[in-house]
Order: sequence, then C-alpha cells, then structure tokens
Amino acid sequence: MKIVAARCGGLDMDYGLLQTGQMLGTRRRIPVMTFFIETTDGVVVWDTGMCTAVSHDAIGYLGRVAKRAVVPEYGEGEDVVSRLRQAGYGLDDVRMVLNSHLHFDHAGMNTAFPVAKLMVRKRELEFAERESAGTSGAYVGSELVQGPEVVLLDYDDTHDLAADGSLQLVSTTGHTPGHQCLLVRCADGARYLLSGDAVYDAEQLADGRTPGLVWHEPTARASVARMAQIQRDGASVLICHDPEQWTSEPLQLVHDDHSSA
Repeated sequence: MKIVAARCGGLDMDYGLLQTGQMLGTRRRIPVMTFFIETTDGVVVWDTGMCTAVSHDAIGYLGRVAKRAVVPEYGEGEDVVSRLRQAGYGLDDVRMVLNSHLHFDHAGMNTAFPVAKLMVRKRELEFAERESAGTSGAYVGSELVQGPEVVLLDYDDTHDLAADGSLQLVSTTGHTPGHQCLLVRCADGARYLLSGDAVYDAEQLADGRTPGLVWHEPTARASVARMAQIQRDGASVLICHDPEQWTSEPLQLVHDDHSSA
C-alpha cells in the first residue's frame, strides 16, 4: 500500500466560512487535495479536485460563488490527471475513483479516468442532482455523469471496498447528505482516515466543532465525533483543506509499506 497526496490548486476564500459559515474578512489560500492509493490491484483515486475548465473561466463555470466567496487558484498542470502522471502513474493504472462528496472541488475530474469504476454513494448523487438544478454553485450538473462505468453504493454505516478490509468507506454525513470518509489500512498496520469536508482543519477535529458549511449541523457534529474516535483508535487523519497540514509541494508521500518495512 502506498498513499500519495496531490495538491491540485487551491481556493482563495474567507476562512470564516469554513469556521462559522460567515464571512469574517480573513482570507486564506485553502489547498485542494486529492489522494492516490496504490494497491496490488491498481490505483484508487480519492477525490478528483476541480474541473480544468475552472482554470480558464472560474466564474463562467461555477457562477458568482467564484467571484468573491470561493475564488479558485488553479493553474495549468495542477489538475488531478497531471498530478497522477507526475506521480508516475497512467490513466490506465486507475481502477477505482471515489469521492468524499460531489462538490465541484472534490468531483470535478471524475470523468477523466476511462477504465476506472466510479463508485458513487447513491444518496449523495440524488441530492447533488436536485441541487445542481438550482442556483447552488457547489454542485455542477455536468460533472454528475451516469452510465455503465458508475457503481452506485447504498449503505448506512460502513462499506468495505476490498475483501481484506484495507479500504473502508465510513459514513460521515452532515456536510452533505451523502458525505463519506475513507479509512485505509496498510499492510504494516498503519491506518489513515481521509476526511473530505467532514472537518476543515485539525483544530475543529480536536475541539469537536462542526465545519462552518454544513447541510445538517447535528449530523455533522456526530460525524466529527466519529472521526475523533477513529483518530483515538490510532488512525492518522488526512484533512483535505487544512492549510497547516499540507505544504505547497505538488506531491507528498504519506505512506509506503515498502519504505517503512
């Protein structure tokens, strides 16, 4: 098992939105992270970042939300496919694509992997389809593709993706109705929980606070508590948008069973 974190651009936004849901006048550059998990069966991509169209015309693609509230900073060569190649993988190496949820900065490149299975949580897709028909810029309808390559998952608590329990989806609803985390168990016993947007930084997790942007606050709070318990049980939490956790490097090796052996 090998885990590589890839920085796929960022978002210039008022940090108060992530803390309280209100703009407080403190802007920060928030990383957009995707993850490549190399297994014996191929590469799993967790979250796919923003569509390349965002780098050319963010406002035209996302609407007014990209004008001030959430301003993408996204250059050429920062997309998930470019990062995948920089990490030494090809598109044909990717066997599975997963998303924490289907917001534009987590699912914008889902269509870029021609031979991979796109595993989508059913309740998240249904909600995203309803929301994308309205005025919300968080979901983009054209990114919510369906077809024979899409596998819909319907579960309530956890869902094992691998027969050996090394990849387990954990329900962490609240930010959205179908939000989920991925718990990765490596051969050497190390465990990593990939957070999506269930929390935005380590302080929220430590304090048990919900992120500022949520669909349902009580549910989100329970999900934060669940993540904190998994952390206490020994897992390291990889928080997608935490500006303190990630450097500006495009690729960061999180874990490699071979190098730690």
